[in-house]
Amino acid sequence: MHFMQLLPTINMTLVRSFICFLIIMGIGSCNEPSQNTKFDIQANIDEFKKAILSGQSYFLMQEDDSIGEWGGTKVFINIKSELANNIITVDIKKVLASKEPPPPPHSDSINVYNDKLTILNSKNIRVDENQIELVFNAILELTDHKMRDLEIGKVCSGFGFKNFVSNSDSTFLIRDCQSIRWNNFQELKKSLKVD
Repeated sequence: MHFMQLLPTINMTLVRSFICFLIIMGIGSCNEPSQNTKFDIQANIDEFKKAILSGQSYFLMQEDDSIGEWGGTKVFINIKSELANNIITVDIKKVLASKEPPPPPHSDSINVYNDKLTILNSKNIRVDENQIELVFNAILELTDHKMRDLEIGKVCSGFGFKNFVSNSDSTFLIRDCQSIRWNNFQELKKSLKVD
């Protein structure tokens, strides 16, 4: 079968995610074994910071399964830069779970519904080097998990954690349901005092 015939069956989002994963991991610069693995990781984190400081932003979201099939509490973290001040900040939003069905997504009452459940909505919180590294590691952790799930052909259901990562131009997108606890994201929440 010709490669171009296979192309429509390949999920292009997954292809983009895999390409971004390779770029983030710095595969091109790690062709030979290195004794300075920490240095290589730090170089990738530095590139990640440069991307954010040049205007790229990353959106991370986790929904737990605190109320079963209804979903759970959602935590949204958006890491970005204040270009004028050349600093990296985050916006954080925490929305409680509810068994009350939401109104239709495009109705006027959806904002009232979401505001009623929002218990944390902080903007432009300055982050330190450790928190930037936690964001980077959280993205790597979820990417690695998603790539392993693709290998085994895992099917998604409505139960379990739902994790999501995207960059501002949506060229990097990972949506993972029945996902992992996402340890680096948990550490990031703890360092930002979200829980």
